[in-house]
Amino acid sequence: MTDEELASITGIPRLVSTSKNAVRCRWDAPDSGAYAMFTWYRGSPIDRERTVAGRIGREIAEIDADGHPGFTARGNDLSCEAGVESGDGFLHWSVNYAFATPPTDSCSVVEDLARATVQNAK
Repeated sequence: MTDEELASITGIPRLVSTSKNAVRCRWDAPDSGAYAMFTWYRGSPIDRERTVAGRIGREIAEIDADGHPGFTARGNDLSCEAGVESGDGFLHWSVNYAFATPPTDSCSVVEDLARATVQNAK
């Protein structure tokens, strides 16, 4: 995922990469507090993440990203996360618009990020 693709999908202006390594990448928008974060959980069960999200009160919905089953977990209208199975682990996107305005539903954004990640991995 390029920084340009991320900005286009999230609609968050002035995202700046603040952390990138083999497991986690994070981008922050210093003027609005919005952020996007990608994590790759290798060898970890996706159901554990889904269960934790449900236990903290997030609204869970099932999704499919080009044949990869997963879920979204809505925190509120400005934040959502998505987990999608990937081999023996799963990939995870999280967005929080804080003081920014989402271009569409925040869960639609993380679904689009998950689909783009699956497509880019092919």
